[in-house]
Amino acid sequence: MTRITAVLIGLCVICATANAQITPDAPSVQRGKPPTCFRPKPLPRCGGFIVFEMEAATPIVSTTFATTITPQRFQNVERYLLWQLGYVHNQDPRRGYGFTIEGGVSGSGGRLGIEARQRRWLGPSASLDVSAGVVSMKVSDSQVLNDNSRAAFTSAASLSVKDFGALTTRVDFAPGAHTAAAVYGGGQLRSTTAIVGSVLLGVLAGVLIYALSQGDF
Repeated sequence: MTRITAVLIGLCVICATANAQITPDAPSVQRGKPPTCFRPKPLPRCGGFIVFEMEAATPIVSTTFATTITPQRFQNVERYLLWQLGYVHNQDPRRGYGFTIEGGVSGSGGRLGIEARQRRWLGPSASLDVSAGVVSMKVSDSQVLNDNSRAAFTSAASLSVKDFGALTTRVDFAPGAHTAAAVYGGGQLRSTTAIVGSVLLGVLAGVLIYALSQGDF
């Protein structure tokens, strides 16, 4: 938990600094050069934008496996919480292309990856994001409930209004001797709301760590 708290603080500092630095100056606006934004907008408002998202989702459908110690079947994957940081360049008023790197937790393991992303502007504030990439994620597939990290393909689609948040669905596919796959449903906090959510989660984690260290639980 200490590592998660440190990562949260670092991401928030980076995004807060970026938000302060990418505000366009008057000469740039006068020249008609679209700025890089922290709150995404289509052209001509923004030439591109910083992506910062906090995403949580749970498996809706997942492959399962059995064990030798119980007849019960278990899901190969678990719910996850991740952060994405990246950049998208607005190609024209309707489309943008970019990438994100992601990191987070899935069950008791980690999740790291990189994705290519397309932004489809549905209007001045509504958007549809589609992404695909590769991740390293925790997969449970052994007969003694041991967990392991495995490379997987991932793709996602998110629908957002004003980039405060989004509804998202994701598909993971991890090939191997025992193939694992899952379809998730969840949501995102984006831009400023993602910073606020991350700070609150970091504070909560810090309070919990302090309480545990004092033996209050």
